Amino acid sequence: MQQKKKDIQMSIQKTALAIFYQQGYPKTKMSDIAKEMNMSVGNIYTYFKNKEELFYTVVPKETIYYFEDVIAVTVQAYNDCLMNKKEPQEVIPLIAKQMILLLGNYREVVIMLDKNEGTIYEGMKDKLVKEMIDVRLGDRKTTLLDQDIRKENIPLFYKIVGSGFLDMVLMALKEEGISEEEKFELCMSLITYQLKKSQAN
Repeated sequence: MQQKKKDIQMSIQKTALAIFYQQGYPKTKMSDIAKEMNMSVGNIYTYFKNKEELFYTVVPKETIYYFEDVIAVTVQAYNDCLMNKKEPQEVIPLIAKQMILLLGNYREVVIMLDKNEGTIYEGMKDKLVKEMIDVRLGDRKTTLLDQDIRKENIPLFYKIVGSGFLDMVLMALKEEGISEEEKFELCMSLITYQLKKSQAN
């Protein structure tokens, strides 16, 4: 009996995650989840007291730590390539390991960064971009790229670069009709292209 209850709870969570991913938090109703499962709404409330509890069960805060790791590793790799400390092929394996963590939670990541209205994750994308800027500006060495930009505009430049990076990854993660493996390959191809392009410049 206990195992059956646990199985039902896990099924509710899996269905809820898919619908939150498709519709976002504000537009999702408990009745949408119940309908998808052929279950009464009251039965769902047996397991979760409200939509908020269900949401933070399937999209826990801990998930964002994976993505912050991806950002940190990628930004450091980007910096190393910009300053010619390392070749892209030296850092790509490190990024790939982080991306595997991300792909295992890609629905949660998309919800946190793109479909976060009405949740504690609102503003998460801006927070991550700021972290990227802080990491980049924390390295006092000047690159050839920086020399082409007015000093006061360098933070704005890296804000645009950071936002572009997140949008690029999000577009790959949100692409429908392809497998997780293909999403991974697409993300890594985009990141590799950006690293090699930045080094060429």
